[in-house]
Amino acid sequence: MDTQREQPIAPQAMPQGEEAPPRGAKVMAVVRWLLIVALAGLALTTWWWTESGAHAAAGQLATYLCPMHPQIKQNHPGECPICHMTLVSRANPALPALPALPAVPALPAAQLADVQTATTHHSDQPVDATPMYHCPMHPEVKSHDAHARCPQCGMDLQAVALPEGVTWAEVPGLATVQITPERLRNLPLPMATVADHELSQSLQLPAALLTAEDQTVEVHARFTGWIQKLLVQRTGDVVHAGQLLAVVASPQLLEAQQEFLNAAGIQGMAMGGDGHGVAQAARARLELFGFSSGELSELARSRHAGSTLHLRAPIGGIIQQKSAIAGGSFAADTALFTITDLSVLWLEAEVPVAQMQGVRVGAMLQTEIQGVSLQLPINWVAPTVDSASRTVRIRAELPNVQGQFRAGQWTTVHLALPLGRALCVPRSAVVDTGDYRYVFVEAAPGRFQARRVETGAGGSSEWAILAGLRAGERVVADGNFLLDSESRLAATAGQP
Repeated sequence: MDTQREQPIAPQAMPQGEEAPPRGAKVMAVVRWLLIVALAGLALTTWWWTESGAHAAAGQLATYLCPMHPQIKQNHPGECPICHMTLVSRANPALPALPALPAVPALPAAQLADVQTATTHHSDQPVDATPMYHCPMHPEVKSHDAHARCPQCGMDLQAVALPEGVTWAEVPGLATVQITPERLRNLPLPMATVADHELSQSLQLPAALLTAEDQTVEVHARFTGWIQKLLVQRTGDVVHAGQLLAVVASPQLLEAQQEFLNAAGIQGMAMGGDGHGVAQAARARLELFGFSSGELSELARSRHAGSTLHLRAPIGGIIQQKSAIAGGSFAADTALFTITDLSVLWLEAEVPVAQMQGVRVGAMLQTEIQGVSLQLPINWVAPTVDSASRTVRIRAELPNVQGQFRAGQWTTVHLALPLGRALCVPRSAVVDTGDYRYVFVEAAPGRFQARRVETGAGGSSEWAILAGLRAGERVVADGNFLLDSESRLAATAGQP
């Protein structure tokens, strides 16, 4: 086969004219323009909302609301439909900043001291009734001097403008307020007249019935021995004075009785007469052991010494405690029985030390126990104050011959104490801040002024006024919080 030579391929010419676009290019172009239009619309919408909100905020420079009912709001002045208080303007905080002012020369020391004193006025001191001046650029700078200048910018201080009907009061942070007759009829403001009369204090205190300490005795054998016979078996048993409690035995008894008989026989001494010192000492020893005169007479008559002694109850009452056990031994210092007479009980109460004025011996306590009304005089007042409870104990004696009352019971006592004559106002009329007290005085019809007062003794429903009020003046007896709120708002409106 013949070998054929490869022939070269001739180049092909490129087609002339515009190249055709790829498939889908037109669709993507349409989508791209749609996205650009959408983004532009979103940007325009956002800008419009922002501008609308700024114009709305600028248009609402002040919102009026009720300080007692914050849900009541409107864009013009008026009154609250609930409490009829004047709506307070709340300014828009978005205000343009003021440009910085150039420095000014320092003020004289005296004038600067006056301004600084007014600026750092202590809150618990009464506000002077003279007008207040402040710096328009630096509201914290205040002074009572009409010719003072601001130490920061050098501007003349300007008088603080108070709302109509408002003047500076003598209580810090409060201003005198004027209330219209229409609002006054709707406000619950009962009035009281300052009067001079007798002031009394009524105390209501918890009290307890206790056993009387001077009606409790312990029964001792006064020697070492054992219980030969026990006649009272249980704690709580009632015994009578002279009742036999137990028969005790001891070798010391036998020795003492024999010594007494020997001394009496040697001296030939009759009972009851004056004898020798030895016989008297033997007799005294038996008396210390608890022998009665009758038992000593019987011993001298029978001349028979024994080793036993009868223990008897010295008073009537109940067996409060008993350590005596039949056949048990005891020492000389052992209290075999504790007897308490319940015919008299102690009624004890604790009075707070701040309310002790008028509490004295002889003052009458009133109480009711088991339906029985009692009136008892105080017969003891503790001379000291309990350091833990800050109270003073008082006591009265309660007769209980029939035994109808029981120690350990609780009751309530009422104590009426006269405090003397004084100018008095209701307790609810006095506002106590902790640092000072003040009342709202009716200076004129519908015009109320806060005035500081000094109080004395406090009665059950009244305060004694030592300074600040005169007899015949009228004060707000209740509902002070309404006037207090209005007065503080008025003072705030007048103090930038």
